[in-house]
Amino acid sequence: MTAPGTNWQLTLADLAIILFLTSFSALANDQKAAHAARPKPIAAPAKPSFAMAEPVALWTAGEGAPPLAAWLKEQGFDPRMRVNVVGSYRDGDRDRMIAEATTLSADAALAHRAVRIILEPATTSALTVTLSYDQG
Repeated sequence: MTAPGTNWQLTLADLAIILFLTSFSALANDQKAAHAARPKPIAAPAKPSFAMAEPVALWTAGEGAPPLAAWLKEQGFDPRMRVNVVGSYRDGDRDRMIAEATTLSADAALAHRAVRIILEPATTSALTVTLSYDQG
């Protein structure tokens, strides 16, 4: 026989189990419905085939800027550093920016350095030169 006054505890435990199972079943059904209604994710764009580290130095041509050769001399030489000619071009300006980037990368100051040209379409046209440790 059970001790007097303990029946309410068994009844409460039974009700708690029933409530748990009902809630769990409803939650499982909601997740199945939400998962079925979710559209397929859009594939992420392919990663570029090059790695580019954070730049440690940046040069932009303009008023008050030192010549590229002087700026490179100030930065020193490290064989692990790569010179990146990074540019952007707006509609109709692509060929001109390619020519400017090619001319800039052919500068005599860059003769013994690893140089990479990166051009992307944008709303403005500009060129910058960066130094970064992304070479060997």
